[in-house]
Amino acid sequence: MASNDVVRARIDGQIKEAATVVLAEMGLSISDAIRMLLTRIAADKALPFDINPERKPDSPIARLLNVCPDRLTIWPLNIREDRDDYLQPKYGTLERIVVARPVIEPYILPETTDDVVGLLEQLPDGFAKDFRFGLGLLWEYRQICETAASLENVSILIVHKGNDAKIDSPFFILGIRRFHELRKELNRIASRHQRDARKDKQFHVYQTLLHAADSAQFPALKKSVRPDALTEMTDGGRQHVTLSKRDRRAAVRMVQDNIEALAESEPRSLLALKNDIELITLNQLIERYQEMLGKGLTESKWQSFFLENPFILSLAFAVPAMLVQGQAYAGGKRLNGSGGKFSDFLYASASTGNLGLIEIKKPQTELLGKSPYRGDDVFGPSTELGGAIAQILNQRFKLQSELPVIKNNMNRYDL
Repeated sequence: MASNDVVRARIDGQIKEAATVVLAEMGLSISDAIRMLLTRIAADKALPFDINPERKPDSPIARLLNVCPDRLTIWPLNIREDRDDYLQPKYGTLERIVVARPVIEPYILPETTDDVVGLLEQLPDGFAKDFRFGLGLLWEYRQICETAASLENVSILIVHKGNDAKIDSPFFILGIRRFHELRKELNRIASRHQRDARKDKQFHVYQTLLHAADSAQFPALKKSVRPDALTEMTDGGRQHVTLSKRDRRAAVRMVQDNIEALAESEPRSLLALKNDIELITLNQLIERYQEMLGKGLTESKWQSFFLENPFILSLAFAVPAMLVQGQAYAGGKRLNGSGGKFSDFLYASASTGNLGLIEIKKPQTELLGKSPYRGDDVFGPSTELGGAIAQILNQRFKLQSELPVIKNNMNRYDL
C-alpha cells in the first residue's frame, strides 16, 4: 500500500468506541488496527478469523442479496435444509429479482445485520422481507415469478417504476404500478375463493348432517351461484369458454330458469339467441332429416321427430303457428267411448288461435294411383293419399262440431 493511500471505512459508533478503549490500552489507534489487519490479510491471503463462527466449516454458502446505490438484487432461494433443492433457485430458471430504487435517494450500503434488516423493510409490499426465511415474493404472489420463469431464456425479473410488462431476454421487466395492481387482484381472487369455499363447506355440512338427521326441521338448501360469478369467469361474455356436457346442460337450465328476467332486461340478446339456436338447429335437423329419409322409418318415428322439433311443421303455415298437441283428439266419440278421431298434430295460429290439422305419411307412401285415371298420363291420388285427405276432412268436421266442449274441458279459450 502506498504511503499516500487513504482508507475510509464507516464503523458503527458503539463498536468504534469500544474498540478505541481496547486499542488505547495496547497503545494503538483505529488506524493502527486497520493497517495491521490489512497487512495480515495480504500476507495470509485470508482473514485471520472466521466471520461466521456459528457456521460449520463444511456448511454451504449462497448469496441472497446484493446492494448497489440504484438497485437491490435478490437471489430467491429455497432455505429449508431438509429439501433436496436447498439453496437452489426458488422459482426454477428465474435466478434473480432486481428492484430499482423507489426514491431519488440511493440505497445506503449496509454495514451490520440491522442495516440489512432495515434495508429489506424498504422493499415494496408483496416482497418477503426476512432473509432468514428466504427472499423473493410472498407465497401468495409466487405465480408472478413462476410465470416469468416459464418463459424461455428469461432468468431475471426487473421491478422498476412505471406500468409496463415487457420481455427483453434474459429480462422480464415489470412496472411497480402493474405489480401492485396485479398483487391486489390476486388478493381479491384469493379472498373470493376463500368465501366461496367456506360457503360450499357450510352447505355440504348442513346437507350431510342436519338435513340427513331431520329433514322436516332442516329442509334441503338450494345451492346458489355468487352474483357476477359467470361474468368474471367469461370476462363479461367476451371470452369463449368450452363447456363440458354437464356444464352445457346446466347452462341451458339456467337460461330456462331465468327466461322471464332475460326477456325483460335483455330482449334483443334473447331474440338474437333464439335466432342463433334456430339457425344451428335447422342445419342439424336438415342433416338428421336426410339421414332419416334413407332408413325407411315407421310413421311413429316421424311423429316423434316432429314432436321433438315442432317448428318444422309450423313452417307449413303462412303465419306464426304453435303446436297445441300431438295425437290431438278431434272429437267423434260415441257413448261407449269408441269412434274417437285423432289428428297427428294440432297447430294454432299464434295471433288468432285459428286451428290447423296435420296428417303425416311416410316418405315411401305412394302419392298417385298405379293406373291412369284418364288416358295414359292423368293419375288420381293413391289410396293412402285419398284416405288421408278424407280422414283429415272428417277430423275437421268433428273438431268444428265439438270445439266449444273441448275448449271448455281444456280451459283453453284462446283457440
